Amino acid sequence: MKIKRSIFLLAAACLMFAADFSMVLAQNVPAPGSATVCTGDYMMIDGVCQPKPLVGGGNNSLTGATTLMGLITVILKYLLYFAGAVAVVFVVVGGYQYITSGGNEESAEKGKKTLINASLGVVAVVLAYAIITVITNLVTTNR
Repeated sequence: MKIKRSIFLLAAACLMFAADFSMVLAQNVPAPGSATVCTGDYMMIDGVCQPKPLVGGGNNSLTGATTLMGLITVILKYLLYFAGAVAVVFVVVGGYQYITSGGNEESAEKGKKTLINASLGVVAVVLAYAIITVITNLVTTNR
């Protein structure tokens, strides 16, 4: 029962950290009358370069998807985050089984199989994420 609870807590922590957190960086206040231009995703607000407000939560959130393709992409990426977290949890479980086998061949073999399958799962999730990103960039590129 402890292992199941630990796996659940680890998966919940992985999902929490996989969420879309935006970083806000402080910027120097320009001197009065200077012609400072904000670059990238920043705009001048009260003389300070600040991040542009995200309408609807941004492109990487469910509320920020403006097209069907964008919504499908966001949903698939979140599902892949979850699948990746589960695969990593199984890598940990397989390693634990292997290490604690105590010379028992049957338990060691079970741990090895779990490790191999979970590692293949991690590779599959990473490749699927890369493929979805490439296809999305190809399809949504303005020509």
